[in-house]
Amino acid sequence: MAKCEQCGAEFSNWFGDVKHRCPKCEQQAAAPQQPPPQVLLPDGTLSPAPVQRTLPAPIVTRILIGINVAVFLAMVLLTRQFVEFDTPTALRWGADYGPATASGEWWRMLTSMFLHGGILHILVNMFALRNLGYTAELFYGRKNFLIIYMLSGFGGSAATLLWRPDSVSVGASGAIFGVAGALAAMVYFKKLPVDRALLKRDIGSIGAVIFYNLLIGAALPIINNAAHVGGLVAGAILGFTLPAMIFRTEREKSNSSGTIAIGIVIALIVAIGITGHQKLAAEEELYRADKAYEAGKKSEALQHLERAAAMHPETFTANFMIGAIYLDEGQPEKAVPFLEKAVQLQPENRAAKQALDRARNSLNK
Repeated sequence: MAKCEQCGAEFSNWFGDVKHRCPKCEQQAAAPQQPPPQVLLPDGTLSPAPVQRTLPAPIVTRILIGINVAVFLAMVLLTRQFVEFDTPTALRWGADYGPATASGEWWRMLTSMFLHGGILHILVNMFALRNLGYTAELFYGRKNFLIIYMLSGFGGSAATLLWRPDSVSVGASGAIFGVAGALAAMVYFKKLPVDRALLKRDIGSIGAVIFYNLLIGAALPIINNAAHVGGLVAGAILGFTLPAMIFRTEREKSNSSGTIAIGIVIALIVAIGITGHQKLAAEEELYRADKAYEAGKKSEALQHLERAAAMHPETFTANFMIGAIYLDEGQPEKAVPFLEKAVQLQPENRAAKQALDRARNSLNK
């Protein structure tokens, strides 16, 4: 139990926060105070009107929205797509794709946070970011809010790398889910002397964005729910431990547990990323093979494909491409075993059947 320094009442301090006032006194202190009335001075003039305290502008939220909108408009202008961007376009602009990310293009974990699949996708996400971001930035402060947003986005990308490595993913919803998780942690654990009813609008926004993203995540392959869950968990951890800036004294703002939480979330993201990288070893080789083949480096592509086939012998793509390269190089005797394996894996694949027939005919000549 702790004792309120203002009214002397004892109150519970479950989480060990350094508090000097009970919740009732905290609420009274946080409530807007009526300014003193102006009075008539001896010289016949009125006293100066009191200066009203204003809340800080949500600059970080506005900047994040601006970046997302600017990237979307640039994509629209340069690709002339609007309703929905196709997968090749998303990849060129930096979408998160497991094999590409694991092969060294780790920057995709960042760029994908500022890309969107189409007009409806960005409208819903920016609406949610505006509502949730304004509140979170006010409560947690600009620096902590940006930490929550960015680390939640990376958490979503890491979760995608682990659970949906073959998906092409874009969107700010992983980061937004993190902001929602931080606010939910703040409300649930009563970290601030604010009535929960005041956050009713934002709770509604949380529900709307969760419903929308889960719904279209099940329908569209370019959006995935792994990012939502990863961002939500990261944001909840950070929201529970990072100190809220509003209504706090300078001493209360310096909270070492926030630093510990940041370290924990970063460690989790790295661990998940490493695990996902190991799972993606074969897909990474296929991705590198495709890049090498496009560049005309068939021998290099063949090396990557053979490594992929050695890791996963039942991979159709690796077997088919190895056979096709050997066939193009005039080595049908080497092509036949791989093409036979490819046809065995996908008996209905017409291209594999035709390539196998060509290889066998070349051997019979």
